[in-house]
Amino acid sequence: MNNIVGLKKINESLIQLSCSDNKILRRISKHLEVFIEGAQYSPRYQTGIWDGKISFLDRRSMCIPFGLWLKVITFLVENQIQYVLTGTSIQELTSNHIFTDEFISEFEDKVMMKTMPFKIRDYQMGALRAALKNKKSISLLCTGCLDKDTKVNVELDASMLEALNKIRDS
Repeated sequence: MNNIVGLKKINESLIQLSCSDNKILRRISKHLEVFIEGAQYSPRYQTGIWDGKISFLDRRSMCIPFGLWLKVITFLVENQIQYVLTGTSIQELTSNHIFTDEFISEFEDKVMMKTMPFKIRDYQMGALRAALKNKKSISLLCTGCLDKDTKVNVELDASMLEALNKIRDS
């Protein structure tokens, strides 16, 4: 039985895991679980059907969000599980840090605080800071919307990143 976990960069958003040992994959999935705030109010949770947690490992595609690669590798090393990177290298995984803390602070002061029609809360600015620093982010943030079916998706496309780079370089 092959207990080596393979990590393959699919695109800028996803890394696919592979391993023939389902126990290891279950342990990784369990490690990537988070308890959803307010889950205790869900009828599925109250009846014991759901434990109130979600995992960031999609068991159908065996993919994780790109930003969790270090958490997975740390887990594998701590648990003495062998892994191999396929089609990528550690340098490629870590080369996405382009915005310095100094630039992000300057960006907050010069652009965000002056152009937004509303007050940006600290946790929102923290999420933006993390997204800019890492070029991507999955964030669980309050939207202030009471409709449970509302989903908010914010993306920085290439033109927005280009504008941010121009601001950074000026």
